[in-house]
Amino acid sequence: MKTPVLLAAASLALSTMAQVPANVPTTGLVAWYPLNNSVVDAGPHALNGSSSGAGAAADRFGNAGGASFFDGFSWDLVPSNVLFNTGSGMTVAVWVQLADANANQKIIGRVNGSFNSGFILGVQNGQVYPEVWNSIGAPHTFSAGFIPAGQWTHVAITWASNGYLTAYVNSVPVDSIAAGADGIGNNSEPLIIGGSPWSQSPLYFGVNGGIDDIGIWNRALTPTEISDVFNAATTGIQQVDAAHGAVLFPVPAQRSTTIMAVPELAGQKYGFVDMMGRTMLQGRLDRGPTTVNVESLEAGVYSVVLGDARATAVKFIKR
Repeated sequence: MKTPVLLAAASLALSTMAQVPANVPTTGLVAWYPLNNSVVDAGPHALNGSSSGAGAAADRFGNAGGASFFDGFSWDLVPSNVLFNTGSGMTVAVWVQLADANANQKIIGRVNGSFNSGFILGVQNGQVYPEVWNSIGAPHTFSAGFIPAGQWTHVAITWASNGYLTAYVNSVPVDSIAAGADGIGNNSEPLIIGGSPWSQSPLYFGVNGGIDDIGIWNRALTPTEISDVFNAATTGIQQVDAAHGAVLFPVPAQRSTTIMAVPELAGQKYGFVDMMGRTMLQGRLDRGPTTVNVESLEAGVYSVVLGDARATAVKFIKR
C-alpha cells in the first residue's frame, strides 16, 4: 500500500508534467492531452486514459518524451464520458508527424458501431479527412489541405450547428462545408487516439508517427483562437545552430524576425522554405543581427535554412 507521502508525490508529479499552455483557450475546454508518453488529461476534468503500446517520441521542439509515438498497431483509450458529447459545437486540434501522410489514418475519434454518431479526425492522401455524424445520423466529410510526411503539422477541425464543419492546417482554414441545424450525434463510446475508434483488436487505419498536444472543446473555436492553439508552447526564441551561436527571434512573428549569428556565418545564405519545399524568402546573413521582413509570407510554418554545405534548419511560425 502506498503511503500518503508517496501518493502526494505521485499526484504532484502528474500535475507538473501535464499542463495546459497559457495561450490555449480554456472556455469550453473538455480535455487537453500533452501526450508526454502518457494519456494524462491536463484539462479541467481529469479525463485520463491508458495506452496500449504507444511509446515515447520527441515533440516538435525536440524535447525527448514530449510526444507519443504510434507504430500503426498501438493506440490510446480514454473511457467514455458524457463530456465528449459536445452537441452543437466542437473543436478538435492535434499535432501530428506522420511517416506517410498519404495513408488513411485515424488520429482521434469516437463513433458507434452503426457509424451514425460521433466524429473522427483523420488523414488520407496527404489531406485532412474529418468525419462527423450529426444527431440524425447524417455524415459530413471532405478532404482538404496539405500535410507533408515527416514534418510536425497542426491539424484542427471545428463544428458549429447552423454554421460549418471547418478544417485547419497550421492554423490556416483549408475547407468548410455546411453543418446544418443538428448537433453532433451522442454516443457512449470511448475516445480512441491512434487508430480506428470502432475496433482496436484488430486496429484499422493505425497512425504511424508522432501525436502531440490534443485539445478538445465543446464549441467551435474562432480562427484567432485556432491560431493561439497553433502557437501554444512556443518559446519566442528558436535555436538555429547551437554550435555556431545563431538564434531566431521572435517566433512566432507577424512583421519581422531577426537572425542573430556569429561573425563566421556572415555572408551565408538564409531561406524561408514552405511546406511544399519552395523557397519563399531568401537573402544573406549580415555580420551581426539580420532583420528579415516576413510580411510577404502567408500565415503558416516554414523552415529557415542557413548555410550552403552546412545547411541547418529551424521551424519558423508566421502569424
